Amino acid sequence: SVGEYARASTTVANALLGPVVGRYLADLTTRLRAAGLEAPVHIMTGLGGVAAVEHVVAEPVAALLSGPAACVMAAHVVGRRAGRDQLLSIDVGGTSFDVGLVVDDAALTRGEVTIAGVDIRRPGVDVATIGAGGGSIARVRDGVLTVGPDSAGAMPGPAC
Repeated sequence: SVGEYARASTTVANALLGPVVGRYLADLTTRLRAAGLEAPVHIMTGLGGVAAVEHVVAEPVAALLSGPAACVMAAHVVGRRAGRDQLLSIDVGGTSFDVGLVVDDAALTRGEVTIAGVDIRRPGVDVATIGAGGGSIARVRDGVLTVGPDSAGAMPGPAC
């Protein structure tokens, strides 16, 4: 039926990511506490907000595409302070060039995200990858020019 694939792929993604994300966030929380952090630990979500560690461990797909979503949300905050409510955010990383929109003082969102061709039934900020990032390595493979996904790994980063 309609939507079965996305529901199934979301369930599988949560099951696969759960143990890995759980171990990582448990270690992160332990290290932060050892460093003296007393505040609750929150993780950025793909919808542009934050969630408690426990929520992300229970539903790790909530954090998918959180980095690109963070760029759009940062643009939203900066734009609001500058009195702008129509914005185009650009996030140039090592391997991707991502864009997002703020329209009428709200980040555009979608009800489902797609990662590597897999539909995930989880709302998120609408971010489109329109090209390779500043550190992407170009190669000729079998007579065809390819760009990425390998990055040159520049420090502090190719966009800097």
